[in-house]
Amino acid sequence: MAVHFAAVNRLAQRSDWVSRLGGRFVVVGDAMVDVYLDGVAKGLAREAPVPVVRVERDAIAPGGAANAAMNLAALGAHVTFIAAFGDDAWGARLATILKTAGVATTPIVVPGRVTTQKVRVRVDDGHLNPPRIAFRYDVESNSPIDPHIVTAAIERASCDADAILVSDSGLGVVTDPVINHLNAEAIAGRAIIVDSRYQTLRFHAVAALTPSDEEAAAALQRPLETESDAMLGLADIIAATNADTALITRGARGVAVWSNEAPVLLPAVAREAAVDTTGAGDSAAAAFAIALVAGASPLDAARFANHAGALAVRRAGTVAVSRADLLASYTDETTSSRTVA
Repeated sequence: MAVHFAAVNRLAQRSDWVSRLGGRFVVVGDAMVDVYLDGVAKGLAREAPVPVVRVERDAIAPGGAANAAMNLAALGAHVTFIAAFGDDAWGARLATILKTAGVATTPIVVPGRVTTQKVRVRVDDGHLNPPRIAFRYDVESNSPIDPHIVTAAIERASCDADAILVSDSGLGVVTDPVINHLNAEAIAGRAIIVDSRYQTLRFHAVAALTPSDEEAAAALQRPLETESDAMLGLADIIAATNADTALITRGARGVAVWSNEAPVLLPAVAREAAVDTTGAGDSAAAAFAIALVAGASPLDAARFANHAGALAVRRAGTVAVSRADLLASYTDETTSSRTVA
């Protein structure tokens, strides 16, 4: 069984953790497909004051937990993905994309269930600007999946894994029995990182939690608007869950991380303006997880995740941040910091 990060970090917090990035991960959560329909505006519809878009091209990308799995694989991890797939063409296309990226998939195919789709219609303004999102519509399935099937799949896949990354969007895979199972695994020493939209405080004694500021605020039932709010919120999340560490992603305001028994704020990475924030949280969670497994301290892992999020928002659509790009960005910051010092 993989050891807990608290033990890993005490034994292996060293400067060469970057060279040891990789490991074996199980990703469990809600699979979805991000669909992009790009075209040009033809004017307003007759029946309502809404734009008419002539779609000229389309693209799809793995979203949700599937995006987290893609990001881990892009960073060099061996990934097994456990999720519910719809019994439809979207599920089949998603499985093909994951396989091509080297992600081993354990699909829970449910007859009659549709694969969740987040469909974004984007309008090209005819210039060099990225297409803007005109509107989005979702096709979702959120009925609970049999927890015995999910936990059995987790047990089979995680026997030789270094860590489990939970990417929970509240669509029926991570139910109460599954959370109880994961909490028991965490107490027994399994390294578990959790990125949960609605259930952050339901996880206990896990290695790490990675909510966004909005998710953390919802969990704590109070706003986290200022730096002081973020720091106090981070401390309260640790107190409520007994997690080893936690990372709150704050968008353009950077990240907050629990390090050495105290909250630390890191400003956003100074790069180009954000183009599209879709999936940036998945990229940050994956980078944080893979760095921790490699032996990084929570603070260094947070810096790594901060760069991953900054790179993800620079491109339109849902993207997996490449290992080469992330290492170049992170190394540039650390080299510059040493030079200034």
